[in-house]
Amino acid sequence: MYNKLLISAGGGIISRDQQAEQNECAVIALGLGGTGVSALRSLKKEVYDRLKPDKADSTVPSYSHIKFLAIDTDESSLADDGSIDSLDKNTEFMDISCADITGLLAGAATLRSKASLQWLKASATQPDGRGIKILNATAGAGGVRQIGRLLLFQNCSQFIQKLTNLITSARQDLPASAELSIHIFTGTGGGTGAGVFLDVCYLVQYVLGTLGLQGMAQTCGYFFLPDVNLANVADSKTQEYIKSNGFASMQELDYCMNLEVNGGSWDQDYGNGVEIHTKTPPVKLAHLITATNSAGAISADAYNYAMHVAVDYVMEFLVRPKVSEEIGNNPFTIQSHIANVFNQITMVSKERGACYNYCVLGASNAYLPYKEITTYLTSKIFEGFQGLNRQLPTEADLDGFLQTNALRYEDILKSLNDRVPAVPMYAVDRGTLYDQVQGITPDVIPQVFGQMRDSTAKIQGQFTANRNALLEEEGSTTVENGKGIASLIGRVKTALMQIAADPAKGPFYAAAMLHSLHAKDLSNKVDGFVQENNKNLNLAMADMGLRERSMSEALRRLQNSNALNRGKRGDEYTSTVNSYYKQVAKIDLYTYMGQVLSEFKLHITRLYNQFFGVFETVMQELQATFRANLSALAQPVVQQNSYAKKIMTIQDLQESLDRSVKAMQMDTLINGFVSQMLQNPDIWLAQDENKISRGVSDYFLDQLKEFTHRTMIDYLQIKFDTKTPETITKKVHDEILQPLAQKAAPLFWTDTSKYDLHTAGELGFCSIPEGSQEVIAATQTYCTANPTTAMRPSYSSDRISFLLFRCGVPLFGYKGVDNYRGASTVVGAHLYEGAVGDSRDWRSLYDITPYSCREEREITENLKERAETVKEAVDEKVLETAQIGTGTVEFRIHIYDQEKAQAAFQQAEETIQGKEDVNKARALLEKLEAEPLQPVSQRVMENIGAPSYEELSNRDLIISSQFLSDLLAKQLDALKTYKKAVKSLQDYIQGVGQEAIDVLEFANAMCTGVIAMENDYTFVYVKAGEFLEEKEEITTIESEPYGESLPLYSAFVNFSQMSQEDKDAIRQGVKDRKVHQREKVAAALTETKALIAPERLQAMANRAKRSFPQEEKAITKFLKEFATEVASFF
Repeated sequence: MYNKLLISAGGGIISRDQQAEQNECAVIALGLGGTGVSALRSLKKEVYDRLKPDKADSTVPSYSHIKFLAIDTDESSLADDGSIDSLDKNTEFMDISCADITGLLAGAATLRSKASLQWLKASATQPDGRGIKILNATAGAGGVRQIGRLLLFQNCSQFIQKLTNLITSARQDLPASAELSIHIFTGTGGGTGAGVFLDVCYLVQYVLGTLGLQGMAQTCGYFFLPDVNLANVADSKTQEYIKSNGFASMQELDYCMNLEVNGGSWDQDYGNGVEIHTKTPPVKLAHLITATNSAGAISADAYNYAMHVAVDYVMEFLVRPKVSEEIGNNPFTIQSHIANVFNQITMVSKERGACYNYCVLGASNAYLPYKEITTYLTSKIFEGFQGLNRQLPTEADLDGFLQTNALRYEDILKSLNDRVPAVPMYAVDRGTLYDQVQGITPDVIPQVFGQMRDSTAKIQGQFTANRNALLEEEGSTTVENGKGIASLIGRVKTALMQIAADPAKGPFYAAAMLHSLHAKDLSNKVDGFVQENNKNLNLAMADMGLRERSMSEALRRLQNSNALNRGKRGDEYTSTVNSYYKQVAKIDLYTYMGQVLSEFKLHITRLYNQFFGVFETVMQELQATFRANLSALAQPVVQQNSYAKKIMTIQDLQESLDRSVKAMQMDTLINGFVSQMLQNPDIWLAQDENKISRGVSDYFLDQLKEFTHRTMIDYLQIKFDTKTPETITKKVHDEILQPLAQKAAPLFWTDTSKYDLHTAGELGFCSIPEGSQEVIAATQTYCTANPTTAMRPSYSSDRISFLLFRCGVPLFGYKGVDNYRGASTVVGAHLYEGAVGDSRDWRSLYDITPYSCREEREITENLKERAETVKEAVDEKVLETAQIGTGTVEFRIHIYDQEKAQAAFQQAEETIQGKEDVNKARALLEKLEAEPLQPVSQRVMENIGAPSYEELSNRDLIISSQFLSDLLAKQLDALKTYKKAVKSLQDYIQGVGQEAIDVLEFANAMCTGVIAMENDYTFVYVKAGEFLEEKEEITTIESEPYGESLPLYSAFVNFSQMSQEDKDAIRQGVKDRKVHQREKVAAALTETKALIAPERLQAMANRAKRSFPQEEKAITKFLKEFATEVASFF
């Protein structure tokens, strides 16, 4: 069967009158991995179905400005089987598979030596040996994203060159100002598409840059989210890696789509001098394609639905836009569409801090099945051809055919003998004859008979001419003297072509004339002719012996003649020579006849094998094709997809179509079709499906103009059984537009606990056929009531289509984010995983959901720390909100001089640790307080948040960005460090004053006995009780670290650390003793002064130097001050 004509393979009888004009633009469509290739094939089918080719009369439709390129590791995804959507593996496919992936991954030296592969987590290059595991990559990337990426890198130069060539070729012969759009289709859950899509997007930008086209090209990404693939997968292990890969892909996509905000960048070496460093997003317009609704229900035929939504959207940009008064002469282009989308994204109310630069799509269309109508009619006509298969020629038919076309044995013999000259008979000089026969043998003919002898050559010459004429390949071509003799095979071919076109007989009958397994055919008849001719030749050869004996006897008698009988015997001899030459001519006749018949039989076989047999096969294939079409179209079938609706089905039209076929002159159609085909063998002789399909289509479309030239209004009048414009307008609005709009509602698996899709921007287009006034009126009514949808008259005459968008949709609103976050991962699921040669680890990328809409269980310790950092930064005014206009704010992260802050802290530390000059500390403090740390610059963050959500959104953005979180923490640390320097100086200075007070009060307590030394190591605080004094140990020999070596200093340190309440009590005790217990004071003073004797002070100083070198200065300082206070006590 012929797929190009087979409705189930996407083919059929396609009327180019009903195809739309191409838009004057260059389009490159890239399909990545299995899912991307599926989308690419769907797009190609729609292009070939709905768009006029470059040349209307081309046998094979071509679209030089629309290029397709599939990039995959599995060639089977192309379905290169001749279907209309097949991709050519030579021109439309880039195979990146690898037969020895294990060997490639094991080549540690090679992998380490390539700068472009340092990110690869191969076991051979990792110290712990933990890396990617895969057995082969000949038919896929094994579900490992890093493998898909590796295979692209191995073919990177080829991809760059191929893409460059495609872009250059697609733009050829277009105006310089013509739009260039690149559409990238990819899945996110597999190994190949998910592994290469980000690199491909950035390599596309690189190629555009090298061609100087980056500014004018529009790049669009179509990201099929994991639920699209999961709808087609039952295996639990496969589902798990789709979820894992899908989440990793979404993480990385969301990161890259927001590089300008999150402070990240795309930096990658691709080898051969190609390096990309950029902060731009991967595509200008990103579309999220899902197949699940908000309730979590998978749509019917989910996978194909997702494909068709994306493809229908792209097709809108491939059809030439209609400029009309209805749309203000403003044509719909991809450039204008993207501008509208970005405008919508800007205006979207954003309540969370996230990337909102995504669109979701919805599409539906109602179409007139012109292709199905013409295919059905053609199939019904071919159904009338079925009776031709049963006609076989009888032997009587063959005999009649031979007689009618002068092809019987006697007819051919007559033609071969046509205008052959006779052997001349003439009188000769008897004396001369007698002289010439003397001494000759019977095999020598006298010279006097030269004319007879010479006639043989003339006769043979005419036989040759006649033979050649009879054996000419074409028509009645003749040579030399055989003029007027028609070639045998030419007569057969001409007659059989007439028979083949005869509805009573047909092509199968004609082919059976030449070759039949079940009855006699022309070959059999020629075999009979050969037998008859051989018999005649044998008889002629036998007669030749008689002629030779008669001539020999007559010669002998003439040689022995005398004057009396010489004349008579001379005449006898002359007659026998003449008879001899006549017999030679007769033998030649049958010999030439044998040659003619032998060659004629070969011609018959060749005519069947190379013409009628081929046509018989073609007709059989056509009948099988249209029989299959009739079976597919004649039965009520479920709509082929869930987004398209036929305005009228074949079933609606079947009765009227069948009546139309019955009314046709079937005999005339059969005769015309067969004649057309046989007279133009270049259509089918090479059995080129493209030529056959085009030839068949052209013939029947010419016959079916009544149907192909009907407009949409014509069919709407039939559908609604009315010609009243007002009625048709209302019915189009109510029964077509309204249901279509509902079907076109964008499908997005929304996490309603975190996001409301209705807050997204809305854009919509309703494309309608130009010139359909009732449809235009109905659409205007609809658009007036639904102002977010604009009417778009187009050159597509067969359909009404809706495209509805939600713009400014965040990825966190996708329910799959939460559902797939916990999927188990394998090595290589992320593009960067902290390999030895590349420390980047995208496993730690923010996991999409904004902090502000997370449940408590979803907030990790790391996120809590980031949130606390933001709060502290706001409190410290490191992060400030600035009013920049009426109702407009921006956020400023103050950037501080890190070195200045660190230097201040270090200087303060050194001053404090010196503990020698408090005045130096006071001077430094005055300087730092006079010159507080000021910002040296700012990082400005634009506000994306809706009113009342500004701070919350900004907090989300900072928390979600490792770069911004680290930046904020670093500035906060700098400010804290500077403030810590000031505070430490303040504390030090304050501490120095407090220490002096402590030394004074400790000395007073010792001098009054409130603190007493019970022995060399034990100091006690003596409290005045109600009846008796109470003692509380301050230090003992066990007290660390000074109790044994420096008990006095140990007592002071512990005293300094007493609570203020205890110190106040001691101070009061000192006062009481001074007033009421002077004797005890005198005794305590004497004991205390003994402690400050020079030799004892020196001993303690030496001990401090030996045992506590780091505290030596502080201890020595205490001893001096203590001695001074004791000496001056009164």
